[in-house]
Amino acid sequence: MLFFARFKHIKMKTKKALVCPNCWGLGIVTDEDGNTALCVACNGTGKIYN
Repeated sequence: MLFFARFKHIKMKTKKALVCPNCWGLGIVTDEDGNTALCVACNGTGKIYN
């Protein structure tokens, strides 16, 4: 109990989800020819965690 009481003032970092700027949160990217592929930056989820 004393161990955790020392670190009471330290806040835990939470992951914040941001919209992927490459695919605008859709998870799919299209090229000039119209072919679709999964977004590489967010792995198709549409969210990037900070």
